Amino acid sequence: KEIPEIVVVLKPAKNELEDVVVTGIFKKSKESYTGAVTTITEKELKTFGNKNLLTTIGNIDPSFNILSNNEMGSNPNHLPDIQIRGAASLPNLEDNSKTSINLPLIVLDGFEITLERMMDLDANEVASITLLKDGTSTAIYGSRGANGVVVITTKEPEMGKLALTYNGSVNIEVPD
Repeated sequence: KEIPEIVVVLKPAKNELEDVVVTGIFKKSKESYTGAVTTITEKELKTFGNKNLLTTIGNIDPSFNILSNNEMGSNPNHLPDIQIRGAASLPNLEDNSKTSINLPLIVLDGFEITLERMMDLDANEVASITLLKDGTSTAIYGSRGANGVVVITTKEPEMGKLALTYNGSVNIEVPD
């Protein structure tokens, strides 16, 4: 007897973002996750327009604190100081380092990135942002997560399709 040929086609299952917490390492159901977390969806990001990604996150979640530094003025190359879990009790060491001791860990699609890379990220590429704001982030990421963790998930490109986005805006500021 001949064995008939069987063709099996698997279809990928999509998980609802509202039902899970993305930690950067694994996905847990919201019911089993006990930590303080905020998930920002693509829809919420678009609600705030084409602003800087850091400013948008700060507008959505008040725990994402961007500290103002008047010494830098309007220097566009200055990296802001960000706090999620408050200031560390260590003294301010003037060692000219590029990162603050209170900077949260930033994870993009499972890999640690710098604040500079996050500032350069196009908000149109972001699928979701998850802010882990308490001690559970330390349990997941070790001491690197002690200041909180920003987990960014980007959109997956569609196979065989070209993706092109453009945003344009004009701002005019005039003194009184």
